[in-house]
Amino acid sequence: MSDKLRSVLVGVGVLAVGVLGGVVGSASTRYFGTSSYTMSYADFVSVMLTAVSLLITLLGLVLAVAAFIGWSAISERVRNRTDEYLLKGFSDGEALSKLLQDKLLAYVTKEMEPGDPLYEAMEKAAERVAYQGVLEIEPDDPDGEKDDGNPR
Repeated sequence: MSDKLRSVLVGVGVLAVGVLGGVVGSASTRYFGTSSYTMSYADFVSVMLTAVSLLITLLGLVLAVAAFIGWSAISERVRNRTDEYLLKGFSDGEALSKLLQDKLLAYVTKEMEPGDPLYEAMEKAAERVAYQGVLEIEPDDPDGEKDDGNPR
């Protein structure tokens, strides 16, 4: 059952329960109550204010439930759309992929100056690849530790 159909059925059910309650309440008051009431104006006003406050409370509860259900649906849709956007955007040749490549290239070229740690790590990695299998390269580490091949 779709969400819209379910919402409509719930709304019709709430409306039916409200109408049924009104019919039962009016029938029971008309046939089982006394025919003449003596009520002061202050009592009438207090009854009306109580009824209005109860109706506002019920309306607030209904709105809170509707807001929670709506918020859950909205947040789920946003999450799905964001996932789709990011997966599509970071695929090869798309805008986000190109933006990431440009930013990474700008960062790496900024950091690639002799003496910087990134430059040194890239230089060591290039030497290891260039001389792999031809020449044993001993690292010149000032601490005297063996180089494990991973930049720090």
